[in-house]
Amino acid sequence: MNLDFTYFENGIGSISGQLPGMPQDRVVLNRLFFYVFKELDDVYNQHLSEFGLNSSSFLALAMILSSEDNRLNPSHLSAALIASRTNVTDWRMTWSVPAGSAVNRARKTADGWNCR
Repeated sequence: MNLDFTYFENGIGSISGQLPGMPQDRVVLNRLFFYVFKELDDVYNQHLSEFGLNSSSFLALAMILSSEDNRLNPSHLSAALIASRTNVTDWRMTWSVPAGSAVNRARKTADGWNCR
């Protein structure tokens, strides 16, 4: 089933009568943000795919390359990307960067890996 935003908006309108005090405008605005973000991210990823990247790997690479000495540990990277430490520590983002890129992994600190 292909659901558009109108379907969601109508559903929230219907249920708001059953939930007094529900901030209907905020619920709709929050969901609208996700719809817009997904559309923008899809376009962004389409352009980045030409370079073998997606938005997550591009942002990880940008954060690493813009940090001091091109190094950033996973806890700082996860905070900058608003991603879980698991995703960053397991290198789901940075290992998806194409081979031959500027990212290398090296054990340097007690709290994990640094990227260079």
